[in-house]
Amino acid sequence: MPNYILIQLVSYALNMGIFIVLNSFSFLNPVVSNILGKSLSSIFSFIGHRQITFRLQSEKYKHTQFFRYFILLISNVFVASVLLSFSLLFVDNVILAKFGIDVILFFLNFWIGKKWIFI
Repeated sequence: MPNYILIQLVSYALNMGIFIVLNSFSFLNPVVSNILGKSLSSIFSFIGHRQITFRLQSEKYKHTQFFRYFILLISNVFVASVLLSFSLLFVDNVILAKFGIDVILFFLNFWIGKKWIFI
């Protein structure tokens, strides 16, 4: 789990950094900024988790794992976006709302990655 946490912290810094830049400069609304941040940081996450967290060097299941990771990404972006939209009805601070949602999804994603993607 320590490698998972390290990879996720770096990935989250990318995700949140992209989100803050896009959202702060009013380029895009929070949901679109969230989608772009998650999508770009997920590329780093997939490579890092495959090679470092789960130490998979074989090319044998790489395409299957990527496809499953992509499904997780789409699901994650959808769930996070719905929750972010909903939470903004109650929370004024968009960064705090996003952070809370991402913490919850962090634990869920570890379990899914271990049991379904990187097997």
